[in-house]
Amino acid sequence: MNDDALNKLKELFAEMTVKFEVIRTEYQTQAKLHLMEYIKVFLDLNSEIKTIRWVQYTPYFNDGEDCYFGVRDAYCSNVTDPLLLTPYGELEEESEEFWSTDGGWKEDIVPDSVFESTKQLNTMIQSIPEEVMKELFGDHSEITITKEGIQIEGYVHE
Repeated sequence: MNDDALNKLKELFAEMTVKFEVIRTEYQTQAKLHLMEYIKVFLDLNSEIKTIRWVQYTPYFNDGEDCYFGVRDAYCSNVTDPLLLTPYGELEEESEEFWSTDGGWKEDIVPDSVFESTKQLNTMIQSIPEEVMKELFGDHSEITITKEGIQIEGYVHE
């Protein structure tokens, strides 16, 4: 292969890389927009839910097996200040009035409709390809969504 052919091939791949990045950015923008539209409707229909949270990460160790990125199930809570919640849906301080659909915390007072809605939310989230979720929110991330917006923080795990 001569130098002209190599240079032409390099130029082609450079052009393809630019096009790929444009498509990737547009895909990420549209995917996040559609997900946030869904969650806005979800929160409007489930006014008792104030906070949605999930974690997504690649485990550091899996008993010698390969470690793969995964999106964990979301939980919902009526806590208005998500900083009061642990990543596992538990409240930092004991309270009789707050509940969460995960972590075994006050699950007995969660309305049945909230459990069903949370199950539907998780079905929707799990239907999004994991590669997309990783691109949207990152690896080793804790995602918190309220009506005020979305917050993405680093997630420390085993």
